[in-house]
Amino acid sequence: MSDAVEKKVFELTPRELDILEKVRAIKAGDGLSFAELGHELGMPAGTLSNVLNGTYQGRVSEKIAEMEKGLLAYQEAKQAKAMLVKEPGFQATPSARTFMALMQHAQLMPTITMIAGGAGLGKTTAAKAFRRQSPNVVYFAANPAITSPLVMLGRISEIMGLEERVQSRYFQAIGTRVEMGGFLLIVDEAQFLPVKCLEMLRSLHDAFDLGICLIGNDQVHTRLEGGSRRPEFAQLFSRIAMKKLQREALVEDANMLTKAWGIYDPAILQFCRGVGKKPGALRNVKMMLGLASTLANGGDGQITLELVKAAWERLSTTDVSA
Repeated sequence: MSDAVEKKVFELTPRELDILEKVRAIKAGDGLSFAELGHELGMPAGTLSNVLNGTYQGRVSEKIAEMEKGLLAYQEAKQAKAMLVKEPGFQATPSARTFMALMQHAQLMPTITMIAGGAGLGKTTAAKAFRRQSPNVVYFAANPAITSPLVMLGRISEIMGLEERVQSRYFQAIGTRVEMGGFLLIVDEAQFLPVKCLEMLRSLHDAFDLGICLIGNDQVHTRLEGGSRRPEFAQLFSRIAMKKLQREALVEDANMLTKAWGIYDPAILQFCRGVGKKPGALRNVKMMLGLASTLANGGDGQITLELVKAAWERLSTTDVSA
């Protein structure tokens, strides 16, 4: 160490030296790079590196004071994260198995299938699980910004990792990738797609034998069922081989999700089934049990009916007992 560096280190107070040692310990213990640690502490990586190495040429004490604030925030966030309960992974509920069967049918035949229903039934969760466990599956979530077929094809091309940038060639680029067969395109939130986009999906299916599964809310079902008598929907409707309309979660769905948290208390199971019948269905059950688990961590770790009800009251004003 040079004389200049030794002098700077010597001039630091014991408190400042202690802060530097704590930061070095966190960097080593958590395996963080200077960039990652700097992001957590709110300090540029180069500045952080120079301060820790004793080569900073500015007002070191000011930087250490900034570092201390960032260090306290980082430690508090780390402690809060440690308090969070790890949620159970994907649960193959009866509804999820039904949804995934329609996806598999669309991929193997190949054909077009449709899954429609209320929010929180696990449609999206099942779709993402199917993508993880099955080869050649592309998951695309529509949104109101998808206003034209070219915008939609561009987004699908991006998800597939295609390098094509000419809009007029998107269709063929996608076709070249999937024409070997066995591909499935899952289109989530399909209610946002205009008629021309739905027709483009039909064209992809017809031209390249691409399996397609449309997933959305009741509007998807209403549009296609009600529009089947209209010319713009007729060709697409006639190609939908299987349809599933489900507006509520099944009793066993809520039971399985609750038991995945290690909860078998009949009273809690009944309460969770009631929550599962409300708008938001299984999503609400999942959020409620996550919050109840966090509340339980602040006590003896036991999830009780009182904690589950307290969690539900924080999430909704709906009376489940009714």
